[in-house]
Amino acid sequence: KEKIYEEKLKEDETLSHVRDHLEFADRAIINTRLNGYETRNPLRHEARSFDIDFYMSLLSSGIIERFSKTIERHYQSAPRYSSLPLAFFSALNEVNPLEKDYLFIDVDPEITDIAIIKEGSIFGTVSFPQGRNNLVKKICETLNVEENIAISCAILYREGKIETSLIKKMESVMEA
Repeated sequence: KEKIYEEKLKEDETLSHVRDHLEFADRAIINTRLNGYETRNPLRHEARSFDIDFYMSLLSSGIIERFSKTIERHYQSAPRYSSLPLAFFSALNEVNPLEKDYLFIDVDPEITDIAIIKEGSIFGTVSFPQGRNNLVKKICETLNVEENIAISCAILYREGKIETSLIKKMESVMEA
């Protein structure tokens, strides 16, 4: 398995300038198919076609080194790194293995993660540095209100219960 990931990393031309400064955070075989049929154990079976879906995420070696040094000062064991999309995909797949196509969105205070799940595999992921806090800050600025009022306005807007006079202002915040 390790060789598959290493070869894929070597083949990816978009990573050529940073390849030596990256380490795997995640490596997982998500799905295997023989002749188009999903199988959990493809070994020792004959097939005309073999498809494998795997997920890998990479982190900067420098970031891993700094985090590891900090964490190891407080804990006995070395940390293990993992990405949120793979962790959630694995959990959701355990809870509802029949759901094969969906969009996973996790909006945290500072970052938003989006994963597209297609045919039972992670098709693509993206993370961007805007989350709940960014939205609350924009509402505070637009409505000139305190944080707790901005949060209440966001909830009321989502539920369709906000005052008519605030709808246009909230729409402008949501569209930005």
